[in-house]
Amino acid sequence: MVKVLGTAQDGGFPQMACSCQNCQRARKNPAISRKVVSLGLLNFTEGKSYMIEATPDAARQVDMIRAVDSIFMKNEGNPINAPLLTHADIGHYTGLVQFRPEVTPVRRMPVHCTESVASFLTANEPWKLMVLRHIIELQRFSFGKSVCLDNNVRFEAVKVPHDKYSDMSGYKILGPRKSLLFIPDIDAWEERFLEIVGAVDYAFVDGTFYAERKGSKIHPLIKDSMALFKGIAEGGKTEIYFIHFNHNNEVYGEDPSARRAIEAAGFHVAEEGMEIWL
Repeated sequence: MVKVLGTAQDGGFPQMACSCQNCQRARKNPAISRKVVSLGLLNFTEGKSYMIEATPDAARQVDMIRAVDSIFMKNEGNPINAPLLTHADIGHYTGLVQFRPEVTPVRRMPVHCTESVASFLTANEPWKLMVLRHIIELQRFSFGKSVCLDNNVRFEAVKVPHDKYSDMSGYKILGPRKSLLFIPDIDAWEERFLEIVGAVDYAFVDGTFYAERKGSKIHPLIKDSMALFKGIAEGGKTEIYFIHFNHNNEVYGEDPSARRAIEAAGFHVAEEGMEIWL
C-alpha cells in the first residue's frame, strides 16, 4: 500500500513567517495545514515500511505509518525499514536528523539514494557522522535498474532534470499488481516523460505552481502539465495526481475553482492521508 504522508513543497503549509492569505488561513485552521511531500510504502505481508523522502516532518510521518496497523508499530530497532531519497534539497533529506540516536535508537538503517546524493551526505555533517557511526548505511543505486526492497515491493529510479546539490531521482514503484510514479520536483518536462507517465497506473507529479511561478523560474505549471498529459488522462490507464504544492498555490486557496478545473480535466489533487493499493 502507498500512503500519502505530505503534499506541500519544502517549507510546508503554512510556511514559516509567511503572511499570504493561504498561510493565514492554515494558521487559523490547522486542519488544512499540510506536511512536506512524502509517500509511505507499506508491506502488510512482511510488516515492512518505507518512506520516499526524509522531510522536516519525518517524525510525524513515521507516526502516520505506525497508525495504519499495529504490524508497523516497531518498538525495537529502526522505526521504518528504509527511506528513499530523491535529491539533496531541504524538504527531501534533512529529516534524516530525526533518525539519530538522540531521537530514537537507529542502527544501520539503509538509505537508498544515487551516488551523487551519497557523495553529498558523506561530505557534509551531520550526515557524514551518521554514516561513519553506521547509524545509516547508504545503499547506492543506478538509474533504470530494478531494486528489490522486499518480496513484494521494488523500485526503479528515473533521471529527472532538477540538479542542484545533487542529481534528482523520480521513483517508479512496482507492487504485486500495479505501479506508481513519483516525481515531486522537475525543472521542465521532456518528451520521454510522456511514455514514462503513460506506462504506470498512478503518477504523482510536480504541482508546485498552478498558473503562475511565484518567485521561481523552474517547475512546470499545473495548467501546462495538464495540456501535455491530456491524452494520457483521457486514456484512462494512468491516474495523474499533482503533489508538492507551494504554500501560495491556488490549490490551497479558499476559492475551489483551481481544484475543480483540475478534476474537470481528468486529473487529481493528491490529498494527505490518501491510500492506494499496488
